[in-house]
Amino acid sequence: MTGFDSNDYRKRVLAAIETRGGVPASDPFEWYDVSLEDADVLPDQEVSEQVAAVWGCWQKHRDHPKYRGLVTALLAVHHEVSAELCQHDSRRRLADQTRAFRAERDGARFAELDGAIERLVERFGGIPRSKVEGLLAFARQAGGIDEHSVQARLAAHPLVDDEPVDPSPAAVPVSPAVYRQVRSDLDELGRILGRSAPASLYDLLGVEAGASHEELSRERDLAAAHNRELRPDRRRALVDDLLAAVTTLLLENDPEAYLDAIAEEVTQRLRSRVAAAVLVEDEFTAADYGHLLSEAEACGLDRARAVRVLSALARELGVAVPRLTSPGRHRPTPTPTATRTSPSTQTPTGPPNRPRSAGSAGAAHETLSRARAALRAGRVLEAQHLVARARQLAGGTVPPIRAVSDEIDEVLTEAHQHWRSVVRALAALRFTEAGTTLQRLRKIAADLPGPAGQSVSDALTEAANGSAAAAAALAAADSLAGDARELALLAAVRTAPDHPGLLAALQTIGVQPAGDVRVRLVGGFVEVSWARSSSPGAIDYRVEHLDADGHRRAFGSTQSTSLEAAIPPGAGPLSRYAVVARRAGVCSVETLSNPSTHPGNTHSAGPGHSTTDPGATSPPVVTSLALLPHGRRVRLVYPTPSTGRAEVRQLPEGTSPPAPGSLVVDSASFGTLVPGMGPGLAVGPRPQFPTAYVVFTIDRVTVAGASTWYVTLPPVTGLRREHDRLQWDWPAGCTEVVVVWRADAPPGSADDPAAVRRKLTNTRYQIAEGFDLPSEGPLFVAVFSCTRLGGALVTAAEAPASARLAPS
Repeated sequence: MTGFDSNDYRKRVLAAIETRGGVPASDPFEWYDVSLEDADVLPDQEVSEQVAAVWGCWQKHRDHPKYRGLVTALLAVHHEVSAELCQHDSRRRLADQTRAFRAERDGARFAELDGAIERLVERFGGIPRSKVEGLLAFARQAGGIDEHSVQARLAAHPLVDDEPVDPSPAAVPVSPAVYRQVRSDLDELGRILGRSAPASLYDLLGVEAGASHEELSRERDLAAAHNRELRPDRRRALVDDLLAAVTTLLLENDPEAYLDAIAEEVTQRLRSRVAAAVLVEDEFTAADYGHLLSEAEACGLDRARAVRVLSALARELGVAVPRLTSPGRHRPTPTPTATRTSPSTQTPTGPPNRPRSAGSAGAAHETLSRARAALRAGRVLEAQHLVARARQLAGGTVPPIRAVSDEIDEVLTEAHQHWRSVVRALAALRFTEAGTTLQRLRKIAADLPGPAGQSVSDALTEAANGSAAAAAALAAADSLAGDARELALLAAVRTAPDHPGLLAALQTIGVQPAGDVRVRLVGGFVEVSWARSSSPGAIDYRVEHLDADGHRRAFGSTQSTSLEAAIPPGAGPLSRYAVVARRAGVCSVETLSNPSTHPGNTHSAGPGHSTTDPGATSPPVVTSLALLPHGRRVRLVYPTPSTGRAEVRQLPEGTSPPAPGSLVVDSASFGTLVPGMGPGLAVGPRPQFPTAYVVFTIDRVTVAGASTWYVTLPPVTGLRREHDRLQWDWPAGCTEVVVVWRADAPPGSADDPAAVRRKLTNTRYQIAEGFDLPSEGPLFVAVFSCTRLGGALVTAAEAPASARLAPS
């Protein structure tokens, strides 16, 4: 430890600590470059000199562009650790703790590799020769594991020849990150709706797992049309994301891959349940098999995959696999691996029907078997009582009792959630939903009373009576004709809003569309009016703005026959407006206006807007404007228009940008010209206050294009990665941020076109305890603070080092 070299320390030590994950993923002996092996024999004086030299190196690198964040963290812990490291007795204790820490860390490094090897051995009976090179590459990418360590692990398993190649192409697996996101969205949707989350994307659409492409496409389109009728909130956004996942995972790609991902999740969920059954009964009984088979199907699997999942779990435990011989009846069939081999579930074995002793151990085992039978029959409280009795007989909580007790706790948690859903559904007169949930509740916890003491049978009777009344109202309405029938159906659906027969009847009748959509531009507002739908009953109208490219944007909803609002972004000469009539959730076909620039109309959304003939041909609109701070200046980058010329204007303080596509008389009325420095680039001084910039295209007429803001905001601090979750400290007053990440380089700005961008509120952050990042590959991450200016979300121009993370 003599002759300390600052450059060598930076390249060899700081770089390794930064790559590994910083201070939390390293130890004091690494920080100060002190040999752990020699910790007991090193003189205190020599260690003290090394610590002082390293501390001086940290001081010199406080502002290093790459290591300043790491150095700041090291300096923060220096006073706590340095004294302990410099004294022999405390150094020896610290060395023991560090050895244990490194052993745990190295075990974690090898966890993924060991898991991959274990799966290969389970599938092929050894390591296929063609997989060895892939395992070596995987180890290098997973954390720099050396080849010698990999070979040592592979040596414990035999090498086997590869299986014959299947001529049919295998389905591309669903990314774990994508599957986790879909699962998270489904769970969140269930929480928002106050009911059990959909088990899968198939369950979301209300179709069976493995439904045909045509059925999936039809149900997806119907769900999308219904979702567009909802107000724009978190529920609508979630459903939009989930329907996009339906398109991607089930329609555009092989749905088998998604079902395989569900099967993997169900396998993890049921593994402990199957192990508990075998642990108690010394076999996989037909009753347990049938019960768990229905559980696997309730989790979103088709019957064939559910059978394969349970068969695989039975083989893991080395027990007989019951086989379905007729509906509802099972017969155990021995498998070649019927000898129990799983070390994690090893229990004393014996004949399945061994005689029970008269002692307490035999009585406890018998009582526990009765508890599991009660649980399978849906009597969860009886099972709970029997488990308590078995615990008394056994004199404590032995592993079989603990396994059944844990299963009872899971069932009780699910049952209480179902009861909450039932109470909400009955209060909202959603009798069909309540009945479906109660059927599940009766299956798993028929003896559990509801929050008000009501029984499952009583609640089922209430739901059945509500559905029967709705069916009677439907029959009465069918005896009528014309408007009278429609009004009778509308009255009935108000008493049972989710009755499938009533909804189907209204869907068949449909809704007559609105007529004669007209647009009038007055000042900075647009008034859209139309003729009322001829259908009877209360009608809602949804209005959407369509720009020249056909992109849609919600304009508003109303029950009247006109709607006035501010000119929407993207409004221009070819804009149109669509009106959709809606009644009881059923929509009409849309009615479109003519292009919004009728003769005599004016379009005066702000200073300088044109009142000339709007039918003139407009030049191309510049669709993006990026702002990049550069020293004392800002660089404004935009795509060069195909015709005409472009210029960037700095708007006066307090002026809002005009809508893209707006025709203007004179761009000079929108502020100071930012000097152009070549095609697609303008450079100006860095502003001292929040400032908006707009790019214009000029070619006989002038049209406004994209806009951007320069604003300086307090940044987030303490950005860190906990597993695959980002966490940080929010600046005072900040309620929204934009998280941006790239795999190849640090994001240049919040609008970096090569990066992925997500907006996040502080409420959402608190609920999720951070922000979940994709788990594939290393990522460069930046977090930009946001604010609201004139109702628009404005993002900070820069994210400092405290708000950035490099790949670890």
